[in-house]
Amino acid sequence: MDKRPNLVVIFGPDLGANVGGYGAGKGGVVSAISRMLHYFDAKLQYAYCAYDTRKNTRLWFLWLPVRWIRAIIKLTVYILINKCRVIHIVADGLVYRTSSVVLVAKVFNKYTVVDVRGDGLRKYAENKCSFMVRIAWFIVLKAADRLLLQNKNTLCMMESHWKEKLHYHPNWINLDAHPIRSSQVLDNEEVTVAFVGYCYKDKGVFDIVNGCIDACENGMYINLQLVGHEELSFSNFLDGLIPPARLNIVRHGVQDRRNILDVLSKSDVFLFPSYYRGEGHPNVINEAMAFKLVIVSTPVGSIPDILDESTAYFVSPRSPWRISERLIEIQSNRTIARMKGENAFDKLIQQYTEASVLSKLLEIYDLGR
Repeated sequence: MDKRPNLVVIFGPDLGANVGGYGAGKGGVVSAISRMLHYFDAKLQYAYCAYDTRKNTRLWFLWLPVRWIRAIIKLTVYILINKCRVIHIVADGLVYRTSSVVLVAKVFNKYTVVDVRGDGLRKYAENKCSFMVRIAWFIVLKAADRLLLQNKNTLCMMESHWKEKLHYHPNWINLDAHPIRSSQVLDNEEVTVAFVGYCYKDKGVFDIVNGCIDACENGMYINLQLVGHEELSFSNFLDGLIPPARLNIVRHGVQDRRNILDVLSKSDVFLFPSYYRGEGHPNVINEAMAFKLVIVSTPVGSIPDILDESTAYFVSPRSPWRISERLIEIQSNRTIARMKGENAFDKLIQQYTEASVLSKLLEIYDLGR
């Protein structure tokens, strides 16, 4: 007899829509869910119900009502044809869709888990969202049985009213399947610096390039690796740039996870000067920690939950000169920089492994059986 938990329907983004991997806007979410399902294969009977994701077109907003209605119909059909007790809803941006499908799940009396990717609840917690968005989030909070949050600060702000429903749910990594670095970090005169993500202004990519230029003008040799889809203004900026002789810039575009791991395994520093306030727990931060890279980041979103002064260097948003100072500091004292990378790896082992994070999710599922 199969002793695995009863069937769970997982409602999440189309896993085939972002096959390019990280740096495509939704690639990190898709990668995380794909790895979650792989972990569940031997432990859980589940069905995956995919919803449409935003298309990269100027008229994307015209598809919103269609996506909304299709999501409701699709989840209803999955509930009717699958014998399940638990519905896991990945809340990825469109809160009106999320609130609607939560209500669908409750109409059928299903135990409902809402997985809030990024920091989508922050504005609700701070009372800074519009009236309609606030109503939509209130419906989610009221109807759902459990909510998974990536940001501890948001969780703390909401504990007084929703404590019994909220759970901290960071991103995770499977170190057993992770490649091993072949060389020591910061082993050469030239410092290889990497960024992985959607290359647009709020991710701090202009600051990365300008910070590296300044560091090179102050004596450093830098090999800058940029991975991710480039927003047009950034592409134009790079196309017109004449970098100093000490700076080499390699533009990889969108890559799958395997190629990204190859880039990171040969890098020394991971730059993440994002000022996108909805920043959650990026998968790529875990990947950088796994390779013991020296991480330079802004303290935005969920980043302070993951990194501190013992595991990373911090810079303020929109400050390319600070990035330059940090790079020069890393170059000047490589021993301390490597120690931060080692500390980050140790924290990863303790808190963000696949077994520790996803086993807790299975326990949440068990509450609804």
